[in-house]
Amino acid sequence: MEEKKKPEKVIRSGAVAASIWSRKGNRGLYWEFTISRCFKQPDSEKFCYSSSFRERDAQAVAQCMDEACSWIRDQYDVRPKSPETASQQVQEQETAHHEAVKPTYAAR
Repeated sequence: MEEKKKPEKVIRSGAVAASIWSRKGNRGLYWEFTISRCFKQPDSEKFCYSSSFRERDAQAVAQCMDEACSWIRDQYDVRPKSPETASQQVQEQETAHHEAVKPTYAAR
């Protein structure tokens, strides 16, 4: 069974989280993010995730989006400009990522 890809970084604010994913494209490495809300099923102990939000989640969504965008901008600031070194840095980042990333989903 193939290992499920983990986010590069997860930013949380209450029940809302921004998961940042690294991707490889024609122009090299780039990042994108998804926003989700964690909630517990009322009839069980099972945690679920949704991409729908309530009005009361607005501030947490905005905070997660802002922090995710800042983190992504920081990654572009340190990324090499030349295509020759970009491939090497992508490999180094992936190696470091796989060694450092631990599951960030914990039961609440």
